Amino acid sequence: VMYRTQHHLAQVTVNVLLFAYVLGIIPALLIGGPLSDRYGRRRLLVPAPYIAMLASAVLAFAHANVTVLFLGRVLSGIALGLVMAVGSSWIKELSSPPHDDAPDGTGAKRASMSLTAGFGLGAAFAGPLAQWAPYPDELSYLVNIVVTAIAAVLVLRTPETVDAASRSTSSLRDDLRIPAIGHRRFLFVVLPIAPWVFGAAACAYAVLPALMSSHVSSAPIAFSALLCVVGLTCGFLVQSVGRRIDSPGTTRAVRVGLVVLVVGMLAGSRAQHRHRDPRQLLPGRRLRPRDGERPARDPTYRRAPRPRRADGRVLRRHLSRLRRPRDHGDARAGRRVQLPRDVRVRRDHGRAVPRHRRHRRRRVLLLDSLR
Repeated sequence: VMYRTQHHLAQVTVNVLLFAYVLGIIPALLIGGPLSDRYGRRRLLVPAPYIAMLASAVLAFAHANVTVLFLGRVLSGIALGLVMAVGSSWIKELSSPPHDDAPDGTGAKRASMSLTAGFGLGAAFAGPLAQWAPYPDELSYLVNIVVTAIAAVLVLRTPETVDAASRSTSSLRDDLRIPAIGHRRFLFVVLPIAPWVFGAAACAYAVLPALMSSHVSSAPIAFSALLCVVGLTCGFLVQSVGRRIDSPGTTRAVRVGLVVLVVGMLAGSRAQHRHRDPRQLLPGRRLRPRDGERPARDPTYRRAPRPRRADGRVLRRHLSRLRRPRDHGDARAGRRVQLPRDVRVRRDHGRAVPRHRRHRRRRVLLLDSLR
């Protein structure tokens, strides 16, 4: 939203920058996990904070340079992919013996909830800084660099969980294979729902704020951050009750998630079109607004002046005095009323017609008779 509102970048360019983020995440997710099984968690995760700091520095001083912004987004995606693949496995292993005696499933919950909480806290702080703080293009990224530098020090002090005896000795190609990819549950349950994991998040964080920015023109960046915080808070809270909804061997959790997703999409569509005429949803209606109607997303549009109807009101007011009086003592009711000079009554419908229109009609009839 900031790139589009502050730097006036086209929506297509903003979408390309969002896609650049994915270009960095996907290879880091695919290769980061197998490489950490081979070389250890710390060795793969130590470069991630420094890549993230480099990406924040590039984005802070790139401003409207699309090429530099694209590079910074790719670097951010690489750092995030390493944290998601390697960091999640590392937290899960640190939550099990001999490092911790937590119950089964605690490690996976800690990994997912810490990732979601990090996203939410980042949006909660970066949004107000980019909206109201000085240096909106640089300050939020500089704060991120400071926090990431602290995390880089903490990573060096975290114990390694993959020792030399448990490291993978097979080829990297074998490590990249996914044996469960041919399983029926993966093909008919996991694979259909997988795109919506990021699709729902992209609609909540990127698509909906861009569509609603015209209705929240006073603080579009803060509103975008608010939507991120709301969505991530719901994701954080639902993880604590997700195991109660899910049932092993069934698709109940998937069905509940899809129903909630459909309700959310309908709510977002309703929020986008609530200020519009429903007929504008039909093809061709958006290009031709009605007279006096404000087109959507056009802050420079001025409402056209409505046609003056003073003549009709004057006529009705004067004709109301011609009604027969209820009380014979009311002498004013029988008084003859002189209509204004610029108003005459047309016999066919009894409507007020200005004098210049009546004369124009006479000229037209005269020309027709001469032909």
